[in-house]
Amino acid sequence: MAQDCHLPIINEQHLQNIVLVRTSVNACLRGLLGTNKVAVKLLNDRKWIDRLNRAGILGQVSSERILVPLGLFEAHSVVGLVRDWMTQGSLHSLLHERDLFPELSTAVCLQILSDVAEGLAQLHALSLPHGALKSTNVLLDQQFHAKLCDWGQEVDLHSSAPNGRGPRHRDLPYVSPEVLLGSATSIEADLYSFGVLLWETLNRKQPCDDIDLLQTKLELGVPVELLPPTTPQKHVLTQLIIRCLNSEPQKRPSAAECALVLRETVAAIDPQMLPKAILHLKSCKNKSCKRTSKNWTSKIMPQPETLPMPSSQNLQGKVSPPVAIRTRSQTGGCRVEAGNRAVHSNNGRQRIQTQQSTSLRSPCLSPTTLNRISQVQGNQVNSQLSADRRCCRLLLERREAIVRYMTEGRFNNLLDVLRARQAVNHETYEIITAGLTLTARTRCLLDICSCLGENVAMLVATTLGLVSTDHT
Repeated sequence: MAQDCHLPIINEQHLQNIVLVRTSVNACLRGLLGTNKVAVKLLNDRKWIDRLNRAGILGQVSSERILVPLGLFEAHSVVGLVRDWMTQGSLHSLLHERDLFPELSTAVCLQILSDVAEGLAQLHALSLPHGALKSTNVLLDQQFHAKLCDWGQEVDLHSSAPNGRGPRHRDLPYVSPEVLLGSATSIEADLYSFGVLLWETLNRKQPCDDIDLLQTKLELGVPVELLPPTTPQKHVLTQLIIRCLNSEPQKRPSAAECALVLRETVAAIDPQMLPKAILHLKSCKNKSCKRTSKNWTSKIMPQPETLPMPSSQNLQGKVSPPVAIRTRSQTGGCRVEAGNRAVHSNNGRQRIQTQQSTSLRSPCLSPTTLNRISQVQGNQVNSQLSADRRCCRLLLERREAIVRYMTEGRFNNLLDVLRARQAVNHETYEIITAGLTLTARTRCLLDICSCLGENVAMLVATTLGLVSTDHT
């Protein structure tokens, strides 16, 4: 089968420094092909590649606005597409990760949409529908120019999303009415998806929130405000969205017409605005990645319910589950000193120094060391958090018990708290969430947070209900 493929075969010997990274959709591999950073999108099968090869499409697609595969990755039973690594991620992340990009200039959005329309027009010139146009399939390079990926797909509405090529529930708003009724993907269906993408990008909202209601109002002729009041060329872009969302496919505009409208809209913007907006986005991202964890006090730490505590009969010979350690004091809890990152006891006589790991790739404790740490047996816990019972050590001692009783809800809440308090940066977040199972993600989170110092460990322990402070 490999010899029929026009793409060069790339095996695991050709790639270096391969790591699994989390994306806005699921996960992919990242590595080096020579000196170029590449991504490997894993495939369930080779039907997509074989179909495009039979049609002779792969050799014809060549554009700055379309992400063309560099080769076919094969390793044992794993098959994937090797493509350039897009440093700024997906349009979906840019729009909806507001903690990373709190402000987003309309000028950048219009440039991206112009790039998408141009790429779509080039695919349509080859009579090739994209088939799965959505914000997660628009990737961004270093200068926030867009490239279309995962093009040429055939959507099967009867197959499940994880195993087949059917759309996920969150992707259904992008699917045109005729495709939902059973028609094949088409160029006209792409334009409906582009209309949804226009609305999503310029409003910075998930399409599943309002798109169905908007479609109904448009069909009934009810006046609606499709775009924010400050949108440049608001009337022109509103009409473009309405035409793209038309329920009759033949009345939708062409991708080339959309590209022309968007090019004219971008040209009308102040030429200095776009470079400044791109620099601002990069600055926001760099600050988020470089920002260190802040200092917290027990007064503002959330106190969710403690993890379940089984009966003592069930704990025979097993690791005890996490339980709350309540620290009582007349001064209202422990105090974190910002200057030297030290935790002082309430009476001031004890001083616990904490050290932060300088690199996530070199954790402060090896697996061997972790295995040597004794597990807490039975139902007994200390009533105070003292020098020999720091939060870092507590997380390590109770690591497997925390993993055992972790749920998706608790894990997501803990991750949200860590990101809200800026205890982990974007790269660390990707490392933690790259695990394919809840157990793997939980272990990774605990290991990393144990290495980030006492402040972060204290936040984790408090959020999980392992440590709490009563105030008087």
